[in-house]
Amino acid sequence: MVLASVALMTSGRSVWADATTSSVSDEIRQLRTELETMKQSNTQLRQQVNQLQAGSNENWLNERRAEEVKTLVREVLADADTRASMLEGGMTSGWTKENGFFMASEDGSFLLKVGGQFQWRYIYATRENAGAGQDDGENGFSMRRGKVFFKGNIGNPKIGYVLQLAANRDSSAVGLEEAYLTYKFCDGLVGTLGRFKGPFTREYMISSTKSLLVEPSYVDAQMAANYVEGAMITYTADPMRLYFSVNDGLRSGDIGGPSDFQNDTTDFAVTGRADLKLMGDWKQWEEFASWSSDKGPAMFLGAAVNYQTAETGQANPGGIQNDNILSWTVDGSFKASGFNVYSAVIGRHTLVDAPAAGAGDLDVYGWVVQGGYMVIPDKLEPIARFEAYDANGKAIAKIVTVGANYYLSKHNAKFTVDVLWALDEIASASTGVPILADAAGQEDQVVLRAQFQLLF
Repeated sequence: MVLASVALMTSGRSVWADATTSSVSDEIRQLRTELETMKQSNTQLRQQVNQLQAGSNENWLNERRAEEVKTLVREVLADADTRASMLEGGMTSGWTKENGFFMASEDGSFLLKVGGQFQWRYIYATRENAGAGQDDGENGFSMRRGKVFFKGNIGNPKIGYVLQLAANRDSSAVGLEEAYLTYKFCDGLVGTLGRFKGPFTREYMISSTKSLLVEPSYVDAQMAANYVEGAMITYTADPMRLYFSVNDGLRSGDIGGPSDFQNDTTDFAVTGRADLKLMGDWKQWEEFASWSSDKGPAMFLGAAVNYQTAETGQANPGGIQNDNILSWTVDGSFKASGFNVYSAVIGRHTLVDAPAAGAGDLDVYGWVVQGGYMVIPDKLEPIARFEAYDANGKAIAKIVTVGANYYLSKHNAKFTVDVLWALDEIASASTGVPILADAAGQEDQVVLRAQFQLLF
């Protein structure tokens, strides 16, 4: 068997070798095929892994984005809930050019507008020989006006209201400056009841927010009706506007004054005013400035009268009882293409019941003329004013004021600077103007005023 095997092996060596070589080649080819298959599988697996990783990252980003979206949705829903709760009662709020900040019902029956006025001022006043214990020069800063107002209508668009609070520039105490109700009977006819500006001088009736110079004239400060307490009817029918008021007399509604019914110094007072519109619209009557947005030229003429009787037994601080006071004024204005001019004459006759020797009736007259021009439309406006004040031919004052407005946003934000020169002796100080009292026989007082106003 051994010999046979050896012989067989020897004789079949070449055949086996050939068979072995063929088998190895086949195995190699098979291995290569399997390897290629594995490579392909690995490639597919790698691609799947990459896809899984990318999907995982994308899911993470999607989750983050989903959370941000959810947060945004929650905020929107919260805001929507708030608005929905307001809208359930028909309420809306916001800001408009016409109303400023407001809240209102959907049907317009309720309206609340909120606003304010701030005037910061620097003053330097110098006078000659002020006298013992008095400085010739005074200077400093002042919060001339700090006001907050609320206005609108309640229950019905015909029923309006105004409530205005003002801080005292010296003590900062807050007082009630204006508070009145209005009722619109029909187109053009409005009734007013409460504390309001007396319908007398136009310069005072125009809001302090729209003064051309830092302050209205000294004449107006001495002779205007200021705030009064009473009732008023206003009737407008183009081209006329009429006012008629029954009230407690000149300055009866001023903050700090004796305004209660048993303390006022007037028994009875009536005030009437008429304005004639020759051209323009009534909106232009409310200020002196001439804007590029005005629809065209405007011209107005006006006249007013006030008559009052003194409270029986009431005497003024000088011990002289004023029985009757008759005041009157005539004024006119014109503005067009950036130019404006205004003039007024005011008179007051006081019947004095004076047991003291030498006392008698008192006649006071004042005259004001002022004008301005927008050298840069709606931006830069130089202004000049001349005024004269005469009390019984004794206390005579002539005052010249020149200045300019620089408007940042019309009256909402403006800077005003002016110089006031009193050519004659100022017998009566007016801290609101401001101007100091001169010593007897002294004159040529000069006051520099710079002011910034902000409205909201």
